[in-house]
Amino acid sequence: MDAKTIEGLGFTALAKLSRLNFMIIGIFCSVEDGFAGQLYGMGLEQTPIAVVPSESGKTYGFLIAGKDVGASIEIGRAVRRSGKDGGFLEVKIDMPILPAPVTATMKLKPSREGIYNLEWRR
Repeated sequence: MDAKTIEGLGFTALAKLSRLNFMIIGIFCSVEDGFAGQLYGMGLEQTPIAVVPSESGKTYGFLIAGKDVGASIEIGRAVRRSGKDGGFLEVKIDMPILPAPVTATMKLKPSREGIYNLEWRR
Protein backbone atom coordinates (compact mmCIF):
# COMPACT_ATOMS: atom_id res chain seq x y z
CA MET A 1 0.00 0.00 0.00
CA ASP A 2 1.35 3.43 -0.87
CA ALA A 3 0.80 6.94 0.50
CA LYS A 4 -1.79 7.79 -2.23
CA THR A 5 -3.91 4.80 -1.23
CA ILE A 6 -3.75 5.87 2.42
CA GLU A 7 -4.96 9.37 1.49
CA GLY A 8 -8.06 7.79 -0.10
CA LEU A 9 -8.93 5.71 2.97
CA GLY A 10 -10.06 8.64 5.13
CA PHE A 11 -12.42 8.38 8.08
CA THR A 12 -14.44 5.44 6.70
CA ALA A 13 -11.42 3.16 6.96
CA LEU A 14 -10.58 4.55 10.37
CA ALA A 15 -14.06 3.73 11.65
CA LYS A 16 -13.70 0.13 10.42
CA LEU A 17 -10.21 -0.23 11.89
CA SER A 18 -11.01 1.36 15.25
CA ARG A 19 -11.59 -0.65 18.41
CA LEU A 20 -13.23 0.49 21.64
CA ASN A 21 -10.11 0.74 23.81
CA PHE A 22 -8.16 3.19 21.66
CA MET A 23 -8.52 5.71 18.87
CA ILE A 24 -6.63 5.57 15.59
CA ILE A 25 -5.29 9.09 15.05
CA GLY A 26 -3.13 8.32 12.02
CA ILE A 27 -2.54 5.81 9.27
CA PHE A 28 0.82 5.21 7.62
CA CYS A 29 2.55 3.01 5.08
CA SER A 30 6.17 1.94 4.95
CA VAL A 31 8.46 3.92 2.65
CA GLU A 32 12.16 3.59 1.92
CA ASP A 33 13.38 5.69 4.83
CA GLY A 34 10.56 5.33 7.37
CA PHE A 35 6.79 5.84 7.18
CA ALA A 36 4.45 8.22 5.34
CA GLY A 37 0.80 8.95 6.05
CA GLN A 38 -1.68 11.30 7.68
CA LEU A 39 -2.92 12.30 11.13
CA TYR A 40 -6.62 12.62 11.91
CA GLY A 41 -8.56 14.65 14.46
CA MET A 42 -5.68 16.98 15.34
CA GLY A 43 -6.21 19.79 12.85
CA LEU A 44 -3.84 18.17 10.35
CA GLU A 45 -6.24 16.10 8.26
CA GLN A 46 -4.84 17.18 4.90
CA THR A 47 -1.18 17.36 5.92
CA PRO A 48 1.23 14.66 4.73
CA ILE A 49 3.26 13.34 7.66
CA ALA A 50 6.63 11.57 7.53
CA VAL A 51 8.25 9.47 10.25
CA VAL A 52 11.96 9.33 9.41
CA PRO A 53 15.09 8.25 11.28
CA SER A 54 16.58 11.12 13.28
CA GLU A 55 20.06 12.19 12.33
CA SER A 56 20.71 13.94 15.63
CA GLY A 57 21.79 10.79 17.51
CA LYS A 58 19.82 11.90 20.56
CA THR A 59 17.39 9.87 22.66
CA TYR A 60 14.65 9.85 20.03
CA GLY A 61 15.33 7.65 17.02
CA PHE A 62 12.69 9.12 14.69
CA LEU A 63 11.58 12.60 13.68
CA ILE A 64 7.88 13.30 12.96
CA ALA A 65 7.59 15.95 10.25
CA GLY A 66 4.70 17.63 8.47
CA LYS A 67 4.66 19.98 5.51
CA ASP A 68 3.65 23.62 5.72
CA VAL A 69 3.78 25.73 2.56
CA GLY A 70 6.33 23.42 0.97
CA ALA A 71 8.69 23.25 3.95
CA SER A 72 9.04 20.38 6.42
CA ILE A 73 8.31 21.25 10.04
CA GLU A 74 9.03 19.09 13.07
CA ILE A 75 5.89 18.19 14.98
CA GLY A 76 7.22 15.40 17.18
CA ARG A 77 9.65 12.61 17.90
CA ALA A 78 9.42 8.83 18.28
CA VAL A 79 11.50 6.14 19.92
CA ARG A 80 11.53 2.40 19.16
CA ARG A 81 10.34 0.19 22.03
CA SER A 82 9.42 -3.46 22.47
CA GLY A 83 6.63 -5.08 24.43
CA LYS A 84 4.62 -8.26 24.77
CA ASP A 85 3.09 -7.74 21.31
CA GLY A 86 6.41 -6.97 19.60
CA GLY A 87 8.13 -3.79 18.48
CA PHE A 88 6.42 -0.41 18.36
CA LEU A 89 7.19 3.29 18.13
CA GLU A 90 6.31 5.49 21.08
CA VAL A 91 5.34 8.76 19.40
CA LYS A 92 5.11 12.20 21.03
CA ILE A 93 3.44 14.95 18.99
CA ASP A 94 3.56 18.55 20.18
CA MET A 95 2.37 21.59 18.26
CA PRO A 96 1.08 25.05 19.20
CA ILE A 97 -2.49 24.06 18.24
CA LEU A 98 -2.53 21.27 20.86
CA PRO A 99 -3.34 22.06 24.51
CA ALA A 100 -0.79 19.43 25.60
CA PRO A 101 1.57 16.96 23.90
CA VAL A 102 -0.07 13.79 22.53
CA THR A 103 1.60 10.43 23.17
CA ALA A 104 0.62 7.54 20.91
CA THR A 105 1.98 4.20 19.73
CA MET A 106 2.48 2.62 16.33
CA LYS A 107 3.04 -1.15 16.13
CA LEU A 108 5.86 -2.06 13.77
CA LYS A 109 3.82 -4.92 12.33
CA PRO A 110 1.43 -3.77 9.58
CA SER A 111 -2.18 -4.86 9.16
CA ARG A 112 -3.10 -7.29 6.38
CA GLU A 113 -3.60 -4.26 4.15
CA GLY A 114 -0.06 -3.00 4.86
CA ILE A 115 -1.23 -0.15 7.10
CA TYR A 116 0.51 0.97 10.27
CA ASN A 117 -1.94 2.57 12.73
CA LEU A 118 -0.98 5.37 15.08
CA GLU A 119 -3.05 4.60 18.19
CA TRP A 120 -3.90 6.92 21.06
CA ARG A 121 -5.26 5.67 24.39
CA ARG A 122 -6.72 7.71 27.22
